[in-house]
Amino acid sequence: RPNNKDTPLYSSSNSNNMNSTTGSSTSLSSEALSSQSKIPQESESRKEVSRTRKQRDSTFMSNVKKAYDEACAICGASRYTVDGNPEVEAAHIKPVKFDGPADVRNGMALCKLHHWAFDSGWLSIQNDYKIIVADRPNRHEYEEFSSFEGQTINLPDKTSQHPDQKFLQWHREHHDFM
Repeated sequence: RPNNKDTPLYSSSNSNNMNSTTGSSTSLSSEALSSQSKIPQESESRKEVSRTRKQRDSTFMSNVKKAYDEACAICGASRYTVDGNPEVEAAHIKPVKFDGPADVRNGMALCKLHHWAFDSGWLSIQNDYKIIVADRPNRHEYEEFSSFEGQTINLPDKTSQHPDQKFLQWHREHHDFM
């Protein structure tokens, strides 16, 4: 946890503590100690919220992961949990919330990092399946993704499962790659 320079770190075990930033002794009032030890009750700290979202299609997820051999289309990583489940996720090219269909041609298997990068607009795909990276060289994330610029994604063996051009175009337009 980062230390805020204006807020010294204290141990609540006694009221005469050493300030870990300056090394000087500091005294905490009993009021300050009691306010530190008060833990909010469930009803004070959380409120119940509900929202509606379109249901994800488990068949879509399974078919996309299989089509890509459970490997990331961007980096090729194929990782598994200790239980043997693949780390890759089935990413929609045109998301469900924008009426993207649950069709393998509207999906790619992506590792968690590249799924986030694709959904947030760091990465997109040209019609020739080459990776394009958002032109933000002043951001440190750019260096992490720029090495993929111009590389062809890993595609499913069956051409009938390759990403559809209309979904790729939608993604590029939606994330200002046009």
